[in-house]
Amino acid sequence: MATKPLHAQHQHIKRSSGRSACASAAYRSGEKITDLRTGETFDYTRKQRVDANLLIGWEGTNAELWQAVELAERRTDAKLADEHEVSIPACMSVEHRQQLALKIAQALAAEYGTGHGVAPTLASLHNLYPPEPGENRTDNPHAHIMIATRCADPTTATGLNAEKLPCHWSKSKRDKHGLGFESPSARCTRLRELIADTINAELERHGYEDRVDHRSYAERGLDIMPQKHLGPAATAMERRGQRTELGDHNRKVVDFNQRRQAVQREGTAVGRELRGVTAEIVDLQAYRQDLRQQQRDSWIDHERDQCAGLNSTRLEQRANTWRNPEAPPTPEIRKLREQLEQLQLAGGWDDWSEEWRGGDLRSNVYRAEKQLEQERQRAGVGWFKRQAAKVLPFVNPERVRQAEHRLEQARDAWNTAPDRAAALEQRLEKLTSDWQRNWGERLEERTAKAELIEQKLAPAAVQFEAKAAAKAAEKLAREQDRERRVDAMANTLSRDKAPSGALDLDAMAKPKQEPKQQPDRPKRKSKSKGMEL
Repeated sequence: MATKPLHAQHQHIKRSSGRSACASAAYRSGEKITDLRTGETFDYTRKQRVDANLLIGWEGTNAELWQAVELAERRTDAKLADEHEVSIPACMSVEHRQQLALKIAQALAAEYGTGHGVAPTLASLHNLYPPEPGENRTDNPHAHIMIATRCADPTTATGLNAEKLPCHWSKSKRDKHGLGFESPSARCTRLRELIADTINAELERHGYEDRVDHRSYAERGLDIMPQKHLGPAATAMERRGQRTELGDHNRKVVDFNQRRQAVQREGTAVGRELRGVTAEIVDLQAYRQDLRQQQRDSWIDHERDQCAGLNSTRLEQRANTWRNPEAPPTPEIRKLREQLEQLQLAGGWDDWSEEWRGGDLRSNVYRAEKQLEQERQRAGVGWFKRQAAKVLPFVNPERVRQAEHRLEQARDAWNTAPDRAAALEQRLEKLTSDWQRNWGERLEERTAKAELIEQKLAPAAVQFEAKAAAKAAEKLAREQDRERRVDAMANTLSRDKAPSGALDLDAMAKPKQEPKQQPDRPKRKSKSKGMEL
């Protein structure tokens, strides 16, 4: 029994990406479809190897379904449909391939319309028939499954329900209706598992031995290097004989996997290769030690340049920084903290678990609601009656839709603020933990830098102590000289029988200062009387 990896890709068809549901459906079904919203016509009737088109959950034609999807969605950034490209096992017959594609489409349609019926679905089967002898193509049967975002509703003008399916609701709306939130990655994994289970069930029912697995090689514990998806452009170039970068990469991967499997099968070859790898590892370890020594020398040289011109206080602070086991914050960590603080300030929370205390995001919602109310009043009939005496401008209904769009954006920003803050906190925590771990692993480097600074601090400390001792000795010599002068003056006065009274010995001990002589100034003559002043 051979187990192969599942090939299933999932993508969104959105107007924000410049895509159209009519164009996508016409290309996949090989039909001609006109978009009634824009008037564009998409003709892919000459497309080859489109073998079957299956519709599920829709009573009309394929063109009517996707024209209704375009008319039902009014937003310029609306999500129109989801597409699943699923590869069908080549070991199956043509009849079984078509049955399997129908089963997969039905399972996905039921999954998307859980609780609301079945989502309208188109399943286009490509390369359903094996290649004829001499035909230059590979046997690659696959199905393109497009699923609308709304269920069918014949009572509406478009034929689709006015409400989107719950799987396309926002997190706030799902919480409001008591539905749990599922991340896009978890939902994609669950859908891949559903497709794999459907394929395996059909393979087992028809007696085929092959099976598929939706998990990656790493999750399955296989030592196999995965290939990269070529895509339509690279595949077309490869078919024309033009080599592409992705094609060369995949060929190298295939060759590498084949050689590794051959080595694993041959024990002697494995032993020889292991011995060679062991020798390479020894050489790499020696090279790594030399490289670490060179890095350490460069670190020390860089630290020596950084410490040039710093005083002893700065040097001691820098040494303490390198000795500290707690890592200082990096510029990126500080930037994330500032962003988180700004978001919390805009949201008006001290803690996301507490109630709102006022903020810019909620104020934006209030302003948008007020503007929408004003635009609705302006567009109402009663407002015209009240303002009949005034000259009124032309009322544009688009202003109301724009105000509704702004209100929706403000509410989305307000509702998603806790999620964005949680994502920032998670990223900040990861960066801080990684940087702290890196800081701890770089103990050798930090110790070398701290030792270099301490070596530089030692002569500075000795020089400082020598200067302090010289200053203290000089001060002591001045005090001793002053005491000797005071004693000599006291002895002189006692011999001359000085009069009684307190003597200012300190003042007498000081050397006398000669009065400053004023320089001679030239005499100035008076202009009026000619007198010398």
